[in-house]
Amino acid sequence: MVRVWRIRSAAGLLVATVLLVATPAALSNTTRSLIGVGYYVDFDPNSWTAVRTEGQRLNWVITTNYVLSDSTGRLAGSHDGRIVSLARSRGSRVHFQVANLVGETYSRDLAHAVLTSPAAAIRAIASILQVMRDYAYDGVVLDLQNLAPADRKAFTEFVGDLAAQLHGRGRPLSIVVPARAAPASRTDVDAYDLTALGRAADWLIVRAYDDQRAAGPVGPLAPLPWVEAAIKYTVARVPVSKVLLGISLLGYDWPHQGTGESVSMREALGRARRGGAEIMWDDLAQTPYFTLFGRTVYFENARSVERKLSLAARYRLAGAAFWRLGCETPDLWSTASAYLRPQERTVSSTR
Repeated sequence: MVRVWRIRSAAGLLVATVLLVATPAALSNTTRSLIGVGYYVDFDPNSWTAVRTEGQRLNWVITTNYVLSDSTGRLAGSHDGRIVSLARSRGSRVHFQVANLVGETYSRDLAHAVLTSPAAAIRAIASILQVMRDYAYDGVVLDLQNLAPADRKAFTEFVGDLAAQLHGRGRPLSIVVPARAAPASRTDVDAYDLTALGRAADWLIVRAYDDQRAAGPVGPLAPLPWVEAAIKYTVARVPVSKVLLGISLLGYDWPHQGTGESVSMREALGRARRGGAEIMWDDLAQTPYFTLFGRTVYFENARSVERKLSLAARYRLAGAAFWRLGCETPDLWSTASAYLRPQERTVSSTR
């Protein structure tokens, strides 16, 4: 069954959401137990605003400035001292992310070249350590996506070597991994040996979204049963104290035919409001959506995010990582606060 509820106004939506999440059933598993982590991006001014206004709710902020630049293992990117200072002024630690992005695509070939060349792997690790030394970051997040299954062993060894070097310097390592539910719906999940990665790294950030990609078919990006299945698969292999649930604050706006357009929570609601659309609720996916002018928009709101936070708390995961700061509506934070633990100054979950 699909329930329908109509947007009356921004204020009306906020009141409805608060009433929905403030029930005893919704709060029964909340103990403010989750580490709160947010990704910052420099191309969206709203991301800066989110750190400035809500950074005090987060234990870490992850900056996303660095990428592998070529097959030799060099890094490209720049340190943004302003966001580091702002996040720390709000009480957050700051970790920097390293990805295999080439333009807007995660390059399998680039990752393969670095992971399978001993010289390139050594150089990549040295480059990461250099950034750590130069700018005194609090930790590293390694986000190598779209890996070839054949590179599973090489990736595991790279993570082990990087973790050993970071731990020797008193710094933690987080690894971003794709969500997996059996049976796997994508081949790259086989590149990630969760058991071995969980032994080496301090945290695994499970990217529990993009189950439906922009190319379609149209549907929710993170249906709740799939998210729960992915959690179960992960915690069977990794201690729950090392698992962070990745939660997207984005959605997709699909035309009748063709590729979907990524939209933030705030933009999705804005489009519905401007077009007079009805927000409908997918009971199975526990996700909102609407149709407008022949287009279908599946997105996240405070209510659907609350369902995912409740899962994370119920399974006693370490925390939640929000992709990305600046996409949210203000009511997201009043909802999330019931689950996020107060800021703390621990460096690692295992040290």
